[in-house]
Amino acid sequence: MFTNTARIDGFGAQYQNIISDIMYALEHNGEYIHTHPNFEEIYEDEALELTNAMNVKSGYRSIHDLSPEDRKCVNIIGRSSSYPNFERKMEIYLKSPEMDKIRELFTTNNKNPFDQDKTHVAVHIRRCSTHKNIDLTSHHGGIDIKNAPVDSLHTLSTRFLPDSYYLSIINEIRINNKNVLFHIYSEGKEEDFSNFVSEDTVLHINKTVIDTFTALVHADILVTSPSSFSYCAAFLSKGTVYAKIFWHKNASFWISR
Repeated sequence: MFTNTARIDGFGAQYQNIISDIMYALEHNGEYIHTHPNFEEIYEDEALELTNAMNVKSGYRSIHDLSPEDRKCVNIIGRSSSYPNFERKMEIYLKSPEMDKIRELFTTNNKNPFDQDKTHVAVHIRRCSTHKNIDLTSHHGGIDIKNAPVDSLHTLSTRFLPDSYYLSIINEIRINNKNVLFHIYSEGKEEDFSNFVSEDTVLHINKTVIDTFTALVHADILVTSPSSFSYCAAFLSKGTVYAKIFWHKNASFWISR
């Protein structure tokens, strides 16, 4: 039996960790036992909602379901083991019955928010988080990211990209698809997204974590940022994915940029 590490990190990073650990257990002919992730440290009042949204507990036994004796037989999987394993067989895992199960567990509680009249494109723009325990100065080499000018963020950290990166992909999608509606998901001040204002674009700024993640998963086309949040959403997506190349491996069937 194997279980995930109860770490402190954002929703996407922890969900990615859990998915990787499930596949690791499967690869080693073991049972995945779910350990409740620590969302409280980051998200406080949203923590329970995030746990329920993943709905992992409905598909896998919890560590709390085991007797004290059985818990001694559970191996905690480290990221140094599960991440390389996942990336090595990423294409197989993302198209596996186990991934279908994980996806169904999530979509059972989080329905598609989009209509069928248009091709919906969800663009995740990583900006400074409004959550107080994300994007601390210690996360960015001592730089006070939260108080930095928005147009300078991409010069201060590889986690942020200039607007031109996203606009280039948006224009490419606009040219190659008909009846498209773009949805910009991010955090910050709405006036900082003036470059994206268009008749075929809707801004979704400072929406809840779950509403945003759900939209990324269900979109017909997903444009990710260098962030585990949208990277993990791409795991669950059945649409076309434009994925930014960063420290995690992209699937070969995604469009890497």
